[in-house]
Amino acid sequence: MNPRKLITAIVIGIILIALLFFLRSALKIMTAYTAKYACSSHFIAGFGEDRLAIDLGFVPIKYVPYKIDEEEQSVKASLFGVSSTAYFRCDASGCGAHFEETPVSDIKLNVVRFDTRRAWPYGDGEDTTVVDKVDYDALQVHLDTMLTQNASTLAICVAYDGHLIAEGYGEGVSSSTRLLGWSMTKTMANALIGRLVQQGKISLDDERLLPEWESDERKSIKLSHLLQMNSGLKFSENYFMISDVTRMLYMRPGCYDYAKGSKLGSEPGTDWYYSSGTSNILSGILRSRHEDEESYHSFPQRELFDKLGMRSALIERDGQGDFVLSSYGWATARDWTKFGQLYLQDGLWDGEQVLPAGWVEWSTSPAAGSDGAYGAQIWLNHGELSIPNVPPDAYFENGFGGQRVLVIPSKKMVITVLSGMQMDFDFEGLYAGIFAAVEG
Repeated sequence: MNPRKLITAIVIGIILIALLFFLRSALKIMTAYTAKYACSSHFIAGFGEDRLAIDLGFVPIKYVPYKIDEEEQSVKASLFGVSSTAYFRCDASGCGAHFEETPVSDIKLNVVRFDTRRAWPYGDGEDTTVVDKVDYDALQVHLDTMLTQNASTLAICVAYDGHLIAEGYGEGVSSSTRLLGWSMTKTMANALIGRLVQQGKISLDDERLLPEWESDERKSIKLSHLLQMNSGLKFSENYFMISDVTRMLYMRPGCYDYAKGSKLGSEPGTDWYYSSGTSNILSGILRSRHEDEESYHSFPQRELFDKLGMRSALIERDGQGDFVLSSYGWATARDWTKFGQLYLQDGLWDGEQVLPAGWVEWSTSPAAGSDGAYGAQIWLNHGELSIPNVPPDAYFENGFGGQRVLVIPSKKMVITVLSGMQMDFDFEGLYAGIFAAVEG
């Protein structure tokens, strides 16, 4: 064969192999995402085919067919010969969808039951307090209108001056429906690490966090760097491409195991980069500070959710038993709002300092390199994601698809939106209407 033709054939062959590899990886991520989302949403939130069609109705995921197996408690998604199956499993310390087939446990997901002996936020009972300056009728009409105009939106809750003053829900959703927060789970990671700091088991200035980092420059990464996402670790965060975050969540058995292998790209504490990988490294660090598996797996419920009365809350774990602190936190809209209220109250809850004194202030201070846009696993009302019609002291949990818990200290407000997959939700319009109804 002519040498030039041979070289051309080899190049074409390499390109075709690369394209096939890329295509298979893309299909694997698409099917895994579909199976995982449908499995968790069906068995945790109780969503049926109609709601799942809305939440999975974006390109390219809308083209992935799937099947729910009620008896096996699984969902299988397949496209062009590439398939993924997610299995819903519960045990004594949590529930979650995993890609490994395991026996079905006799322990089932607990039904959300409210404590109605006390009013929200310390209980779930009806709050009969009539708050001055609130036009309740106008506020409820505004929430109902926003929900009608945004078919994907699942829930909206508004708290003012410590009172739950309005709530609204989309079709098939109620106050007892657990809803996925996606990256709002990162702020749960902030609180869990805060509890660990309060117990004296770790400190913000701690270095040499992982044994795997001892032999290289990563040993100088501090806990504060991971929380503020300026650790310098390389990690590509793009949910619509084959990236580190999609590989971590949908192509690897363990999120922590994948993320801890990230290499250092810049000096810790200088460059800021949003990274779900760092949140899952925090999960591994959290696990390493516990003597046994039971203590680690019960920690979120025991040390955070039970203290706040967040009886619906849970964080899913991956196939290796690590909490997926980047993405998989669930709670009712009321309980997500309670979580925001904890930060509004500087970590003080029903007489107990649940988060260390000064923790919220530090967490909502700008991280180095973020141009004022980010704190510690929580967004600040500055920079790219700033909200023009909201006071600058506001900060917020933010999740993929339009999930948000907004805390506004100067207005004594917490506003929660669980958007499902309402990518274009009009947050500014929502806030404008709420402010008009509350402050006239």
